[in-house]
Amino acid sequence: MILTKMKVGTRLSLGFALVLVLLVLVTALGILRMSQIQDRLERVVDVSNVESRLVLDMRSIVYDRMVSLRNLTLLNDADDMEKELRLIAEQSKKYAAFESQLSKMFATEPNTTKDERDLLLKLKENEAASAPLVEKAKALGLANQPEQATITLIKKIRPVQKKWLDVLDEMVVLEDKLNKGLADEARSEFQVARTTMLVIVVAALLLGAGAAYAITHSIL
Repeated sequence: MILTKMKVGTRLSLGFALVLVLLVLVTALGILRMSQIQDRLERVVDVSNVESRLVLDMRSIVYDRMVSLRNLTLLNDADDMEKELRLIAEQSKKYAAFESQLSKMFATEPNTTKDERDLLLKLKENEAASAPLVEKAKALGLANQPEQATITLIKKIRPVQKKWLDVLDEMVVLEDKLNKGLADEARSEFQVARTTMLVIVVAALLLGAGAAYAITHSIL
């Protein structure tokens, strides 16, 4: 037997080395799996949730701006009209900031999907289509032409806004779907890691016990 030809110190060293190798293997696997799970969770918290929040905020602004435009067409007092104009300007500024942040995230995040990029392009197209109509409605409201302003809102702006909101709704659904996918992946990674580590631990115990028996038997 090979072990009987080795010195006792060598046999013990081999036994301890085997135990250490198995310990390092289990530790390395655990760290690898945990890092994969952490990556999924970070994408959910730092990317997908942020993107979802931005889309919801953008949707709220599109709706609120439509309400502000409607209010503008119904007002006659110059001060009240000026307040609505400032509100519309603030809403437009916020929307532009949110859209810019979302565009930047889509451009820099390597896991951005083609569907996300396509929907963002549609958002930009709807925004561009509505811009001159919004300005026209504002001008008619300021000119105290409520009838023409209302026609512009109902006949021209509202159809564009509906498409705009529909795209934002699609994006919300898509982000929720992607979030769920990442959560399912993290859950799957955990289950695989747990099973694999249990198998390796059992194998390590068996190998360690076998090595201990072989070394003890060779010494005795």
